[in-house]
Amino acid sequence: MTDTRKSEKTYVREDNKATIICPECGLSRHISVAGLRDKKHRIKVRCSCGYTFELNLEFRRNFRKKTDFPGNCTFEKDTRNIRVIDLSISGACFEVRSPHDIKPGMEGELLLTLDNRKMSSLYRKVVIRTVNGNRIGCEFLDSNTPSRELGFYMMPTPD
Repeated sequence: MTDTRKSEKTYVREDNKATIICPECGLSRHISVAGLRDKKHRIKVRCSCGYTFELNLEFRRNFRKKTDFPGNCTFEKDTRNIRVIDLSISGACFEVRSPHDIKPGMEGELLLTLDNRKMSSLYRKVVIRTVNGNRIGCEFLDSNTPSRELGFYMMPTPD
């Protein structure tokens, strides 16, 4: 039986191993996915119980939390309003509303107000890693010293 409505997700460890857990019977297995790192991130798995399912391999180092709140970015003295799409301990993805000349490798600053109860402010120096139209991915330059507020913000919340 194949369940195509929802695919499972697993995080790949630094040693390129992933733990696969069958959603039908709960059987777990550790596999090497080193050969898939730069190729395929979705695989089809057939468990020994006969259940077949799709599995998304997440190669990111840190969990990304989906968000939707405003902020500001500054690159080369040009400050813009942004919409933060997702956030992690080590970076963010945001959208700008108007044409821009932001390019990978540029360094700048982000000023965000988290949508938590305290409305905590977060200031980070960043480097742009990806640009896809108006969607921009950046890495925090000071991610080795995460703020307490960001750490608490990134904690999973019960559904």
